[in-house]
Amino acid sequence: MKNWGTGTRILSDGVTQRKIMTHAHEPGIVTSVLEQPNRGIILERNKQIRDNKLEKDLSFGRHVACVPIADLERLRKETPDLNAKDGKIRQAAWAKILKDPANKKYLVVEKY
Repeated sequence: MKNWGTGTRILSDGVTQRKIMTHAHEPGIVTSVLEQPNRGIILERNKQIRDNKLEKDLSFGRHVACVPIADLERLRKETPDLNAKDGKIRQAAWAKILKDPANKKYLVVEKY
């Protein structure tokens, strides 16, 4: 088996960063972590909109939530129904997520 060594590589698309790590004590194991440096900015803007400190733009429809990409990837892993082809199943999964008080940070409306 090839000796992988220990190393870290960061790939970025300008919005997210993926940190890829290998460890000498775990040959063949690659760990990947998705991070979004501007996540805090997105969540703070959601709070400002929710608290009516920023004007809501409804020109495209009803804006309910704004989820950072890294959080979205995690939610899709935790809630497989978010990937369902059936729109009703996806909608029910989002409703369950957005009604959870722990996920209020994603809402731009006071209640979902």
